[in-house]
Amino acid sequence: MIRLHHTGFVVKDIAAWEKNMLFENKIKEVIDPIQKAKLALYSNFSDSFIELIQPLEEDSFTMNALLKSGNHFNHFCYHVDSIEE
Repeated sequence: MIRLHHTGFVVKDIAAWEKNMLFENKIKEVIDPIQKAKLALYSNFSDSFIELIQPLEEDSFTMNALLKSGNHFNHFCYHVDSIEE
């Protein structure tokens, strides 16, 4: 079985974006040193989540995309029971 886990958005400022966003609860906010980004996860009145990604450094994986496109949809993440299937 496959199901949507979250929808990811790259944003310039999580706090500013959050003020204009409709969500149920903020689940978690962390700094990811590998991605060089701040990540925030929100419940969205369903069984999937919303993830905001704020690049923190010029060499962050998502910084070029932010500079090129501004705040934008970035990805869907799916949960699967078996990767082989």
